[in-house]
Amino acid sequence: MRKGIVMEHRHTYTIVMDKDGTFHKAMPVKHVDIGNEIPFEIYRAERRGYIFLLRKVWQIPGRLIVLVCALLLFVLPIYFALANNKTLAYLSIDIKRSFELEVDNKFHVQSIRYLNEDAEQVGMKLSQYRDRKMETVIEKIMEQSEKSGLVGEKKDMLIGVSYPNKYHGENRLLRNLNAFSRKRDDSWRITAFHVPHYVRKSAEKAGKPTNEKLAEMINRAEPSQNSTSALNLNDEQKAIIHSFYFEKNRLSEEK
Repeated sequence: MRKGIVMEHRHTYTIVMDKDGTFHKAMPVKHVDIGNEIPFEIYRAERRGYIFLLRKVWQIPGRLIVLVCALLLFVLPIYFALANNKTLAYLSIDIKRSFELEVDNKFHVQSIRYLNEDAEQVGMKLSQYRDRKMETVIEKIMEQSEKSGLVGEKKDMLIGVSYPNKYHGENRLLRNLNAFSRKRDDSWRITAFHVPHYVRKSAEKAGKPTNEKLAEMINRAEPSQNSTSALNLNDEQKAIIHSFYFEKNRLSEEK
């Protein structure tokens, strides 16, 4: 191995002078004073640069990469879980009592609101409804309502569907509800329809079930954005909703 006298220390290499008086870049040597003779190895810039780069990547950016990866592993599952469970629609259900189902984009129920005491009685008998298909939960509500004696002779059910965000698959959700209604061979009459989200917000502000607020708007039939034309209901749906609440009020007065 060559020998030379240390002339200068640089950050990435050491300058040495051999016995012939020639200066060389040598691999860095630490803790050696200038003027001392040392054995040295010629500095190879490419090799040194590569090693230096790897060392720097590991020391600083490498740690950052590890931290970012750890955060992604923690955050991404939460993000996708929230994305999958994002509220798609609210189903306002009336069977002489009122429920509101929060449904995600898989048409699974995430929560239920009970809007009166009778609904709470039924709700107490519902269990493990979260993440179950909306049709299954609706069926359970119907069964428990019958068992609790909270259903009259006319087993009418209104299901108003309201979307808090723009959704391009509205017909698919309503088709599912209509198919659910048709396949039931019983005395229930189920009517599903779309309710604009502003109607739901108005009902929420007034402390009323969404479908009841909708019925009030139908009865008023004011020439405004809340008119029946803006509600996009057909004549049959308007008649059923009107009849449902008219009969409900009439029976309450008779009692």
